[in-house]
Amino acid sequence: MAMETHHWILLFLVVAATHLVGAVTLYGSTLMALPLLLLFMGDLATAVAILVTVGTVQAAHIFCYVYRDVDWHEFKRIMIFMGLGMPIGVLCVRYLPQAPLMIALGGLLIASGVSRFVPLPTGRNFSLPAMVWRLVLLAAGAIHGAFSCGGTLLVVYVLHRFTRKEPFRATLAAVWVVLGAVLLVTYLALGSFTPRAVVIGLIVLPPVLLGNWLGQRVAARLRQGVFVQIVALVLVMSGVITVLRAVQ
Repeated sequence: MAMETHHWILLFLVVAATHLVGAVTLYGSTLMALPLLLLFMGDLATAVAILVTVGTVQAAHIFCYVYRDVDWHEFKRIMIFMGLGMPIGVLCVRYLPQAPLMIALGGLLIASGVSRFVPLPTGRNFSLPAMVWRLVLLAAGAIHGAFSCGGTLLVVYVLHRFTRKEPFRATLAAVWVVLGAVLLVTYLALGSFTPRAVVIGLIVLPPVLLGNWLGQRVAARLRQGVFVQIVALVLVMSGVITVLRAVQ
């Protein structure tokens, strides 16, 4: 499908805006960008491959600023359990029909958006059995393997573990760098990086870096609660659109 000039402009704006959000929260850019990118690509595997590439670049860029605040103990725990779940998600997106996966993604988007309006218990006073949290991380890995957006469940876990913004953002950045690199190798082996996907991935890198640059500054100035509510509305809208497109 050939893309006209106005399509490229819209794609650049979508990628820059969604990755600006991701630069602030270290979460959400792929969730918002994937259904919109599908409007241009029409193919789930190719769209995911592109977002894995630019998402890994984004995380690495931010990690350079925040690496001193990483909680390496929690980082190791997250990597172990999400790493076990990722192959499950990769197999699902590779071999299962696309429509049910898109409906599942839409439900994930809606649930993610709605959850941002519900106060989540944070800190260590909220107690669940350790096995429950491990299953949360395992499921987050499976979702990340399928859609490169396992941040929904991972954020629930990280909110439980951290009460300060600095280790929250830094640990997530470290996780996304490693998981993104693993997914890049995986999708390369599976042949998801078609010449078209590689070209589009390289073309959209500048708006990703622009979104990063703006996001770092917004994070220091914008009141987080208001911004997160705006993000939640966008996630719910994207989820509804994704589900409607899947059932058509």
